[in-house]
Amino acid sequence: MAISYPVDSNSKWSVYDLNTLSVIASNKNWPRGDGGEIQGLVPSAVYLLEVKDQRPTYDSDTHRLEKTETVDVASNTITIGWDIVALTQEEIDARIPEHFTTTGGVKLKIDEASQNAFANLLTLLNQSGAGDGDTVTVKDATGDLQQMDFATFKTEIVAYGQHCYTQFLS
Repeated sequence: MAISYPVDSNSKWSVYDLNTLSVIASNKNWPRGDGGEIQGLVPSAVYLLEVKDQRPTYDSDTHRLEKTETVDVASNTITIGWDIVALTQEEIDARIPEHFTTTGGVKLKIDEASQNAFANLLTLLNQSGAGDGDTVTVKDATGDLQQMDFATFKTEIVAYGQHCYTQFLS
């Protein structure tokens, strides 16, 4: 498809080099204010209308977006799209802050602010007279809310405290 003149003044263009098969400039306005045909353009350079796909929704905890560019010289377009790529387990683990994993699988942050918050919560629950069967809700290292009974929380928080103290001593 040939370029239709005058081009839309709001459109964005990439300059593509036919010799190197690469984009040499992108997100450019049309070089002529009147939208007319470009005179004296190097034969190996072509203007491609940028068509941008909408960013897809995805779970950033398990995936990442990679930008794609599909060049269609015959249509004078370059389509900017997105691939959703699954993260490796190693990449997922790297996104979770340093933590202690309870016997129930809950990951608790071990930074100083989190340690203080859990110690204060335990004190408050003890002072309030909470029963062992009462439900306690904590925020894990990934930001999700996790529930457990108070008896389990007390057991897990002691193991958590021992882990944190061991970290402190090392």
